[in-house]
Amino acid sequence: MRTIRAALVALGLAGIGYGALGLATQSRPISVGLFAVVAILGHDLLLAPLALLVAVLARRLVPADLYPVVRGGLIVTAAVVLAFLPTVLGFGYRTTNPSALPLNYPLGLAVTLGAVWLVTAALAVLRRRRRAGSRRPAADSSRPHPGAKP
Repeated sequence: MRTIRAALVALGLAGIGYGALGLATQSRPISVGLFAVVAILGHDLLLAPLALLVAVLARRLVPADLYPVVRGGLIVTAAVVLAFLPTVLGFGYRTTNPSALPLNYPLGLAVTLGAVWLVTAALAVLRRRRRAGSRRPAADSSRPHPGAKP
């Protein structure tokens, strides 16, 4: 266990060193450093607390047997929203290049999230049906089947 920890620390330090070297060789290190600080603070002060709040609310509002399915839907939703966010907000759009972001990205996000939650709902229904089927009482083996020969 100690060697695994040491290897992970070494990999982490190597990653930090690589990042510091990349930052030092940038043509605009201050803007890159500022972006990194804002990204870290945005994660720690906004995204992580929001994720915890959603998880706590889901845990309280969703039945225990469906929570794993809903949690999966929430994780996929978060990943999809984070992936779509730059295009939905129009980052990269230039009036001089109208083909840079030519599609209706908010509609694409809505359709994708609709599909995610449609699949999540279908999985929840399947899970409920499977659990309901496993709770049916077993047939009474003391009585013979009506079609059985004596």
